[in-house]
Amino acid sequence: MPPDGEGKKRDAFGVVVKIGAGIVDPEGRLRLVRSDLAPNGEINPLVLRELLEALPGGAAGIDLLVRKPGASPDEVGETIRAAVGAQWGLATLLSVGTNWRAWARAAGITLTRVPRGTAGGWVAYDP
Repeated sequence: MPPDGEGKKRDAFGVVVKIGAGIVDPEGRLRLVRSDLAPNGEINPLVLRELLEALPGGAAGIDLLVRKPGASPDEVGETIRAAVGAQWGLATLLSVGTNWRAWARAAGITLTRVPRGTAGGWVAYDP
């Protein structure tokens, strides 16, 4: 079992690489792709937004949340899925939408809460 926090660090590194914000160098160290992403250890929301918008389906996901800050995770996931032309199951759709809302918030986009049990997908799928 990894020491406390190691699993979380590994997961966080994986996410940084997945969103295109970092690469792993030949020595296995994480390197940010842009030095202006986290100057002084603080995330620069504008740079993060640029990176997110450059991902496949990213601009569509960001655009939806700018226009509709209360878009539900399933709505966000469906927008991104449609933009990339993928076929995803419900679990993937909800995971992408939920994570995308969090990344959009970190990129400086003001979101409104989605009440449980009222968003389209959550009514049918919330256990």
